[in-house]
Amino acid sequence: MAEPARKVFPKWQLAYYYFRKWHEEDTLKRLNFRLNIQERHGKVASPSLMSVGTQRVKVTRL
Repeated sequence: MAEPARKVFPKWQLAYYYFRKWHEEDTLKRLNFRLNIQERHGKVASPSLMSVGTQRVKVTRL
């Protein structure tokens, strides 16, 4: 039986925080650009470059 979504995914506020941060720093654009370059040169794009969501992030209160 699958785990409930609340146990699998972080709180939406945390996901949104990192989305906004990476968007403002153009991190998402840079990752996409690198993946497109690899694809154009015939290399297989490694999914590990985009597996950010599966890594655990230590969160501390500010």
